[in-house]
Order: sequence, then C-alpha cells, then structure tokens
Amino acid sequence: MANAEQEKRVEQEKAARRSAIAAIEREITEYERKLIRELENELTQEGAKQESTLARPTSTN
Repeated sequence: MANAEQEKRVEQEKAARRSAIAAIEREITEYERKLIRELENELTQEGAKQESTLARPTSTN
C-alpha cells in the first residue's frame, strides 16, 4: 500500500516538473520573440536612417 502511495507521489512530482519545464520553455520562447522584434525594429530604424541620409541633397563643394 505504501509503495502505491509513493509511486503516486513520484508521478505527481514528475508531472509538476514537466509542467514547470513547459512554463519555462514558453517564457524563453516569448523572450526570444521579443528580442527578435526589438532587433527587427532596430534594423528597420537603421535602414530608414541610411535611406534618409542617401536621399539628402549633396553640396557641390
């Protein structure tokens, strides 16, 4: 009887660990997506700066 209780507890602990790991993996994925969005925004802004620099009239020195 005690063995069955122990097995049940072990299975519950395993399920809790799997759940915690899944939650951590979701957080990592969300953080990675956030970083990618930020990088894409930076690249877009940098590209816009370069385009505006290229579009400026040049002085004839």
